[in-house]
Amino acid sequence: MIRDKKRVIVGMPTSFGFYKIINSRLEEVGFEVIDVSFQDHEFKYKNWTDRLYNLFRKVFLGDQTYKAKLKFLAAGHGILTNLQNLKGKADYGLIIRSDIYPTFVMDLIRQKTEVLLGYQWDGLNRYPTIKDRFKYFDRFYFFDHGDIAVAKEGSNKLIPITNFFFSHLQNLETTVQKNTFLFLGSYNSSRMGNIINAEKLINDLGGFTRFMVYSNDNKLVEEFPNIQFIQEQMEYIDYIKLVLRSEYLVDLLVDTHEGLSFRVFESLGYKKKLLTNNKTIRQYDFYHPNNVFILGDEQRRLEEFFILPYVEIRKDIIEKYDFDNWILRIFT
Repeated sequence: MIRDKKRVIVGMPTSFGFYKIINSRLEEVGFEVIDVSFQDHEFKYKNWTDRLYNLFRKVFLGDQTYKAKLKFLAAGHGILTNLQNLKGKADYGLIIRSDIYPTFVMDLIRQKTEVLLGYQWDGLNRYPTIKDRFKYFDRFYFFDHGDIAVAKEGSNKLIPITNFFFSHLQNLETTVQKNTFLFLGSYNSSRMGNIINAEKLINDLGGFTRFMVYSNDNKLVEEFPNIQFIQEQMEYIDYIKLVLRSEYLVDLLVDTHEGLSFRVFESLGYKKKLLTNNKTIRQYDFYHPNNVFILGDEQRRLEEFFILPYVEIRKDIIEKYDFDNWILRIFT
């Protein structure tokens, strides 16, 4: 039988429903998707024996992968069967955060894929076991400039690339709420000080902040009373609706990152003014001082930035960072 669609195996954490957007868009542009994504965050040991054995392997054998195996066995129901039943090979595979997959799963994905591509949307040094996965891939992409040294040491398969945005989501019906500032991110102690300072600065100037931090730690509510903590993961599509309703986006780095986060490309694609503490943004072709204020690295005052009109960025520059073009770049 001759197939008229290219097949792609897609795997990543299912957190925040990001994988749904990627899979549906790939299908919309003509791919057949074989999804191997699974939830790797909400995991509990079945018993104390598993916990103790994992500790033993980590401490005495230097094995950082056993917990990943337990997570997959607990949450990855059906994935192995689907892969084993796949007739022939997929044309492409795209695995994001391959460190969450046990090696026996990566072995099978490799066997079932003509061209296997990896992408790490977290720093390579932040999850060191990712380095053991490079061998599986034909090409492995990373977004963080701070990982270039790791790439030079690791493999010539490693290629820098940026994050992206989804242009097809910009037509969701929303009304922009003037003078509103949105930040949403997972809890990381290294940026909480910057989050608090940014919120206070904006509020003091009359802005309306919607700063949300994802964490299950109830103690943080008492420690940071002015920050809204959310315990349930927000679906990415719902987050984008908040983005489209906001006039400004706020991007605050985790201290292990230097690359540009998804928030930066969302601000570009959806034409939102951006507040960020990432100084490297000046190096990019879409940077314009009317549109971006770099917290802690400006001669001007923030209130001066507020009154500047948004400057339209060239269409071809914006399109370069659209997911549709991003996926074509890594597949070709």
